Amino acid sequence: MACGTPVAALDRGAAPELIDSGVTGIAARTPAQLADALPAIVAFDRGRVRERAVERFHPDRMVDR
Repeated sequence: MACGTPVAALDRGAAPELIDSGVTGIAARTPAQLADALPAIVAFDRGRVRERAVERFHPDRMVDR
């Protein structure tokens, strides 16, 4: 996400906590849902993906929290 690359992941582990669904990527419940979502994911605004990653994961913010 820091590079502006949207994330496509299965809804497991920390993925749902890290992904803003519909903004930075999609966390799908099944591999079939993930495959179906790929065309939408590649159309995400890469600038917005990076912007959101910087907002959420900037070192200053991480240290403060």
